[in-house]
Amino acid sequence: ENSRLEGKVAGNAVAVQTNHIKTELFAEKMNQIRPKLKKQSGFGNLLGDLFAVKPGLLSIAQNDTLICRCEEICKSEISAAIASGCENVTWVKRMTRGGMGMCQGRTCGRIVSQLIVQQTGKSPDQVYPDTTRPPLRPIPLEALEQ
Repeated sequence: ENSRLEGKVAGNAVAVQTNHIKTELFAEKMNQIRPKLKKQSGFGNLLGDLFAVKPGLLSIAQNDTLICRCEEICKSEISAAIASGCENVTWVKRMTRGGMGMCQGRTCGRIVSQLIVQQTGKSPDQVYPDTTRPPLRPIPLEALEQ
């Protein structure tokens, strides 16, 4: 639902910028979409909090514990990347592929952030999260020719 609403926002923004709809109609549509989008964002934040790694859980993780289940990247690989100088989630992702799977780091991103904090001594607000991207699916080349 959230993606659909964000798509409507983007579509309406393009429509107003290209003069296909008037600014007043755009404002009216946004007034209808904003409450729904806010409700969906709240739900997403709740899920993020529910599935966040609880304090102390990382202390029992072994070197062979999978951190990124999608790409099967274990704690030792992520720790090695951090030790080599990766100071944010994006750098770790580039060095290990952790966060490049189907979930796009939505599952392991917070864990990687916590490992960076733990290993570097940085505060959590100094460890930048990765930029999330929607999961992509391959399409046939013929679909682009239309």
